[in-house]
Amino acid sequence: MSAKPASRPRGRPTADAAQARDEDNLADVDMDSALAFVARIDEYTVRTVLAEDNRQYEGRLIGDIAREEGRHPLDVMLDIAVRDELLTSFAPDVGHDDEKTLKLRAKVWTDDRTLIGASDAGAHIDMIDTFAFSTSVLQNGVRQYGVISLEEAVYQMTDRPARYFGLVDRGLLKVGYHADIVVFDPDTVGRGKTYMRYDVPGDNYRTYADATGIEQVFVNGVQILEKGEHSGALPGKVLRSGVDTYTVALDALREGRTADLVDA
Repeated sequence: MSAKPASRPRGRPTADAAQARDEDNLADVDMDSALAFVARIDEYTVRTVLAEDNRQYEGRLIGDIAREEGRHPLDVMLDIAVRDELLTSFAPDVGHDDEKTLKLRAKVWTDDRTLIGASDAGAHIDMIDTFAFSTSVLQNGVRQYGVISLEEAVYQMTDRPARYFGLVDRGLLKVGYHADIVVFDPDTVGRGKTYMRYDVPGDNYRTYADATGIEQVFVNGVQILEKGEHSGALPGKVLRSGVDTYTVALDALREGRTADLVDA
């Protein structure tokens, strides 16, 4: 997940940003709260920047920068944000990619009461980058930490969701099925750096990350991607309920595989 300062129209910041520097204006934060990580400014990572002067900070922790420069973390964050006209992307530390978290997550992934995935239907396209869950599972869960096998990960992200949503003739490499295929290199597949992509109506932006290690992509048997380059072909279609889908029971995917999700 990435988080930015409060959303504002593009343009120069007002005096509000300067006023926020005054620590007396900051409300006390209950550090025992489940959302206390949001207030730990020193643990934020500078994800993407626009101003050339900020390039030196990209990928670094606010706390490390503050200690190096002998400044308060909030001052560091605000100065970076102001130079970027409040378009910097900062990411809080929510324990996404450490081994302990991945082991817990693998229990959830393989529990038959869950499906791998993350979406809020585009409600936070300017601040949350969970869209890359598939390549993240393959990169971190399979290759880096080995908490889930390659075969299991592919199964969890293809056949299971296709069956749960009742997609007709999809989810497997099988004669007679629609050829929706992603060809990837298991040794290099992963997610690239998160950045802002200005392709939203109104000259606005969304968070985006290019995949790595994806060799080819086919939709309905037509190749649409090769080594990161789109062919321009658009063979996809809108799936219609009752035509391209069938109704499934709520417990259709129960396989008797449940994990102890309490005692980690």
